[in-house]
Amino acid sequence: ELRTLLTRLEGELEYASEDSIRIGSLTQEIHDLETQYDEMAVTICKTRTKAAKSLATSVTQHLIELGLDRAVFQIELIPLPEQHRGRYGTTSVAFSICTNPDLESGPLEKVASGGELSRISLAIQVAASQADRVPSSIYDEVDVGIGGRIAEIVGSKLKALGAHKQILCITHLPQVAVQGTDHLQITKQNGKDTQIHVQDLNPDQRLEEISRMLGGIEITRETRAHAADMLKRAGN
Repeated sequence: ELRTLLTRLEGELEYASEDSIRIGSLTQEIHDLETQYDEMAVTICKTRTKAAKSLATSVTQHLIELGLDRAVFQIELIPLPEQHRGRYGTTSVAFSICTNPDLESGPLEKVASGGELSRISLAIQVAASQADRVPSSIYDEVDVGIGGRIAEIVGSKLKALGAHKQILCITHLPQVAVQGTDHLQITKQNGKDTQIHVQDLNPDQRLEEISRMLGGIEITRETRAHAADMLKRAGN
């Protein structure tokens, strides 16, 4: 029995020694990986800092062109607590904006209105369009509070963005509507059950709809001529 006990204890001791060696090896491996992670995180942070400045400048310029002429868009890199660090590095990214010089900058969701958020989103996507992998975007109220020249710029930027992805835009402005490749007219029919009707307009129907958007109920020959000219200048 003593010999059997000795053999068993010697085996357990050997196994414990091997465990100690394995623990030491794993500890060193963890240390090496942490060092590698920290080095890569520093590289990523430097790259993000450089890209953030460039992107913020570009977005601000687009916002000025979109009628937010006093806006300043900012991108901040915020260090993360160690327990929150992960696959995306040691910092999080926060977007903020100042819409007037006499106001402090703040988070987009707290500072910007609904219409401003749509234009900010458009400006960001146009600025980052070459790297954007999202296949489709929907814009609602992107033209709230604007008209004339700014509306034309919004339309042209949406069209430019449409060269890289599918854009669905809900608009009441003819300056924006003429820029689309296709024009879908949406109407609501009230009855026992409310129904939404969507019609893909042909060229003649589109001309009439743009004319209606321009002139209201009464459509004149001059209104149609103006609508036709707008569609022609937009390449449609």
